[in-house]
Amino acid sequence: MSEAGSLYNRHRPATFADMVGQDHVARALGNALRSGRPAQGFLFSGPRGTGKTTTARILARCLNCQSSPGPTPEPCGHCDSCLRTGHGDWLDVVEVDAASSARRIDEMREWLETVRYAPVACRYRVTIMDEAHQITDDAASALLKTLEEPPPHLVVILCTTHPWDILPTIRSRLQHYVLRKPGLPALVRVLERVARSEGIESSEAALDILARAADGSYRDALGLLDQISTYAGGRVDSADALELLGAVARETMFELVDLMAAGEAAGAFELLQETLDGPVDPAQAMRGLVTHLRYVCLLQQGARTRDEWAFAPEEIARLQAQANQLSDAQVVRALDLLADAQVRIRHGGADPRLQLELVAARLSRPALDPVPAALEARIAALEAGRPAAAPPPAPAPPAPVAAPPPPPPPAPDPVAAEPVPAPEPPPAAPPAPPAPEPEAAGGEDDDMLDGDPGSEEELDAVAPAPPPAPVAPPVPTGPADVEHMERLWTQVLELLERDAPPTRGFLDGSRPTRVAGGILEVTVTSPMRAGMLGRPEHRERVRTAVRTVSGHELTIDFEAGDAPLEQAPATPPPPKDHEALFDELKTMFGAVEEGGDRT
Repeated sequence: MSEAGSLYNRHRPATFADMVGQDHVARALGNALRSGRPAQGFLFSGPRGTGKTTTARILARCLNCQSSPGPTPEPCGHCDSCLRTGHGDWLDVVEVDAASSARRIDEMREWLETVRYAPVACRYRVTIMDEAHQITDDAASALLKTLEEPPPHLVVILCTTHPWDILPTIRSRLQHYVLRKPGLPALVRVLERVARSEGIESSEAALDILARAADGSYRDALGLLDQISTYAGGRVDSADALELLGAVARETMFELVDLMAAGEAAGAFELLQETLDGPVDPAQAMRGLVTHLRYVCLLQQGARTRDEWAFAPEEIARLQAQANQLSDAQVVRALDLLADAQVRIRHGGADPRLQLELVAARLSRPALDPVPAALEARIAALEAGRPAAAPPPAPAPPAPVAAPPPPPPPAPDPVAAEPVPAPEPPPAAPPAPPAPEPEAAGGEDDDMLDGDPGSEEELDAVAPAPPPAPVAPPVPTGPADVEHMERLWTQVLELLERDAPPTRGFLDGSRPTRVAGGILEVTVTSPMRAGMLGRPEHRERVRTAVRTVSGHELTIDFEAGDAPLEQAPATPPPPKDHEALFDELKTMFGAVEEGGDRT
């Protein structure tokens, strides 16, 4: 399709009322025209595709409309001036490309010679100079003199995306209007109007995808609508838009962030592989992830949702849930990693897919990233009551294997620990002591004494042999009731602190609450911790520690509840009076009272 037939050119706004998303400019210019005192110099700036040249043409029609006795904010659209403005064949409205036609001093002087003459058929001779920031300094100096003392019939309109590159002395002599990027609702409104006018079937979701891909540019949005409607035979739906643009569906972004927040690196990689193997562009996916995390960051900082976000209510609820699940440090670190990856792609020629996968790995498992920001993210996750994602070796079963060594250190029964040095005397002495020893320790000592006490290899072979040790628990140190478990709970936590720190981290503020039917119920501070401790590896570690300390084989259940302020003894002993304390001291030291006042 030719440029003259493009949707953007066919549907350019012809009046200020047709402009969408630039109400501040339309209102200011309309009031100036109604007053009958329009300025003779204007500067329109803004990002590409926001309507700078279109606004300049509308202003030219308003100044020269032949159906009005003077400048008007509502041109008729039927006179020669209104119809021929913008087509390049109207002598009283001239469009100059400063990048090619008026860039150098000689070209500027040639143009300045023509502006001295009066208009042919209109009130003003209007010059629209596009890409004005590319005018050289010498040419700008020549233009400055004309702007200082312009002929009464001359109106100069400069359009640029870089207003700061124009000489300050020129800017000070022009009325400066900044055209802003339109929000998503404004772009969708324009797309709906054009699609309806052109008879293009479209869905709201598809137009939303086009508006997001346009990135605040009317021209890009209408160009994409033209392209996809041609591709799909006069209709536009979400599937065609995603396929042609290489964009990522919102649901995919929600799932990806959920997986990375939960530390599910394998799931995140599988989702990325499934997504990127399709028509999705990795660079587009990275930009979509940046946009998604930006919204999460805004919600974390207390920002209110806006219509420009164009999220459905249920999507806003999911965004808020992710903002609550992730810490501020994690989101900021994710945006930093994505920004660094984009720099490497743009300036270093890095593979976009590999960079996106590396970002997913670092966000899913902060332990893979040795930088301080990754450590902060792990600490923030633990402080928020979430498990910090760790490399696969962390939750591996070696932790339970360390259970057999614990019995010697905590040794709840001091009597059972004394015979251990017995093998050190000469071989003849050991047979006698095992007889009076408790059963729990006797079996192990007998096995050791059956072999050669001087052979360390045989002792080493026997030591690992009692894997039945976990099956045959130590002698119970007390009744299997909740009061006894509360007294031993500190020892259980100390044992886990040494052998299984990740499990111990979830037990902060925990306490035993009930023992019944061989089941020990432990109350923890949050449902999340109860869920994590319910995993087989954590449950087995706690069960092993309880068995080692108490001697009871119990099944462990976890539930969420109020955490105690401190782990204190269940019932502290009441204070003793003076007489009782005095009698206890006499009994303890075998003393005899010789008389005198006890006080």
